[in-house]
Amino acid sequence: MYIRTIMRRIIVLCLIFLLPLTAAGAGHALRSTYDLALRYNFDNYEFDRGGNEYLRSRTINAFNFALVGGLDMRESSAVSHLFRAGISCTKDMGSRDIAPELLAYYSFNYAFSGSTVLQGVFGIYPSDYSEEEYSRAFVSDSLRFYDRAYEGMMFKLRTEHSYSELWLDWMGMHGQSVRERFRVVGATSWKPWSFLKIGADFSMYHFAGSVETPGVVDNILASPYVKLDFSTLAGMRELSLKASMLAGYQRDRKFGTGTLLPMGGELELRARYRRLGLDNVFYAGGDLMPFYDNTAYGKKYGNTLYFGSPFYRASLYDRMELYFAPYISRRLDFRISAVFHFAASEIPYQGTQQMLTLLYRL
Repeated sequence: MYIRTIMRRIIVLCLIFLLPLTAAGAGHALRSTYDLALRYNFDNYEFDRGGNEYLRSRTINAFNFALVGGLDMRESSAVSHLFRAGISCTKDMGSRDIAPELLAYYSFNYAFSGSTVLQGVFGIYPSDYSEEEYSRAFVSDSLRFYDRAYEGMMFKLRTEHSYSELWLDWMGMHGQSVRERFRVVGATSWKPWSFLKIGADFSMYHFAGSVETPGVVDNILASPYVKLDFSTLAGMRELSLKASMLAGYQRDRKFGTGTLLPMGGELELRARYRRLGLDNVFYAGGDLMPFYDNTAYGKKYGNTLYFGSPFYRASLYDRMELYFAPYISRRLDFRISAVFHFAASEIPYQGTQQMLTLLYRL
């Protein structure tokens, strides 16, 4: 039964590709488009050394395949429309389960005078539409890989020196046992010079209840930042320093004792010379996930309430990544990393990750 369902989706996808090819010849304003992306992620977590306090030892070995096609229609020199549909499939190696997900969305582009462009996306759209590099306090490495589609809408505004995005991801429709869940995320930045970037990121997660499990938890996180880029001055592929403040608003309306306002600071250093790179992130401050171990109706909140790395529960945290990223093709991103984690604990050295990531985009 499951195989037949997948086959039907593949047949529908083939028809989606054939229809645009036929319609494209009807006029010069139409053309068929497609997008293919292949992702492979091998991530070995070894945290026994630190007692698996923040993350447990495990291995992620997974592959994602995403294919969409549709019509690109240019209405005028300032306005264009994009209609696309397809499928995204993720499989953990060694498991028989395949997680197919429908992609179907509409997008428009409106160019104002000069270099100002407004873009809107509606439907079930790839998470790649988000261009901001959010802190791991907002989204963990594993979630970046597994959450390949957002359900809702996104708006992006780009000018010569600025960029802003605002998007909605609706993750749960209220029901008997399903919680109502949605997330509103935004980012804005201003780059007056090539070496300076000033911006802010924001996330509001509404974690409501179901008929069987009523209640609401508010999880809000904001992060203003300043980023200095010395790449050109140093003659390197990348050399930057980013200083951020992380401020949260946490309230469990049914089981909590009040409003919590955790706060901290984050400093990120990125350096890359040719194929070798270093990415070091240091955080100091309060527990940004104060309800992580809390339970409601016998279930722990954990990563159903928080999307970021659990290491941001520590008062001090340092993540150091050393990587090798050879150039193979302009369509292929390949990276091998060793990541070391340190946190405020009885055992400061928590453990390491060995990562191999591959992305091919056609």
